[in-house]
Amino acid sequence: VTQRYQIDLRQFVPDSFAHEKVLRAQLKRADVAAPSPTDDDLQKLIAELARQLDSMGPVNLDAVQEYDELEERHRFLETQNADLTNSRRELLDVIARINATTRKLFADTFAQVRTNFREMFAEMFGGGRADLQLLDENDALNCGIEIIAKPPGKQLQSISLL
Repeated sequence: VTQRYQIDLRQFVPDSFAHEKVLRAQLKRADVAAPSPTDDDLQKLIAELARQLDSMGPVNLDAVQEYDELEERHRFLETQNADLTNSRRELLDVIARINATTRKLFADTFAQVRTNFREMFAEMFGGGRADLQLLDENDALNCGIEIIAKPPGKQLQSISLL
């Protein structure tokens, strides 16, 4: 220690005479302040302390290592949770974009099919009129379709398809 830190530990050793004097004074005060316990009192105290020690159970010598392992596991799970939360958010964004694209494509396709159906009906029946309508314009992807047809000389009829 002297070489490494350039300190002489003898500087920190208390003066043995002064130290002994202080200890003697403290012992005299302790003797005056409290009567000496009897052997029976000491045996009772030892038994009580032993009982308290036994009630604490065995000491887990691996507690520090287990704590470190659990702390590492906790950090890993927190990271996984953050990753899953971000992935979920990204998936919901992708689903929303897919639904928007699907609605647009369905609306465009339905409009084209509707036009073609009208033309084909008039051509096949030599006139009359027909139409396709969505049962719920607000939920085009999940609603049914109503077919309205009126061949020449007949009454208007409709059929709902789900």
